[in-house]
Amino acid sequence: ARLSAAFEHAHLLVFHMRDAKPQALGRLIEAGWSTTGIVTLSQLIAFLAFQIRVIAGLKVLTAA
Repeated sequence: ARLSAAFEHAHLLVFHMRDAKPQALGRLIEAGWSTTGIVTLSQLIAFLAFQIRVIAGLKVLTAA
């Protein structure tokens, strides 16, 4: 249940960030995630998504 909730949260943050609501955090808490764990998970997901966007941008720049 914890891993499934983490994957759902990751999908939400990467593909539907504008749709993130407090209820999404509630699902993580219900699945057994601590507040510190939720913050750490969210920061890791955001950092990886940023890195992916930077790499895609660099590829575009090198192709130009």
